[in-house]
Amino acid sequence: MKSKKFFFIVFTLIIVIITLDKLSIARDEAPYWRVIVHEEYGIGLVSGAYVIVFDKNETRMFEGTTDTYGRVQWSIPSGFNYDEYKVVAQKSGFGDGVKFVNYNGGDIIVNVNIGSPF
Repeated sequence: MKSKKFFFIVFTLIIVIITLDKLSIARDEAPYWRVIVHEEYGIGLVSGAYVIVFDKNETRMFEGTTDTYGRVQWSIPSGFNYDEYKVVAQKSGFGDGVKFVNYNGGDIIVNVNIGSPF
């Protein structure tokens, strides 16, 4: 009976290790683009801000609304161009936040400060 339990535990661990390994490979294949929106001077986080990422031709590449923690995130598709992008954060009652970012591959995290509330 003990040998069956031992075999089951070892088998389960092997499955977990293989699964984690596959997840890490998949993670490497799907980098993300995360934008975090702060109030002016980088103080505080802004939930409900609308974020747009434009390429140099002003084509919208990504868009979304920040969560409770001021974040929005997208998976970067394969073949995404290495280039300069403009990140714009907007929220009613605040000045727009704009930041230019050079994408060179991998994950990218951009912090954008929006203008002070009016």
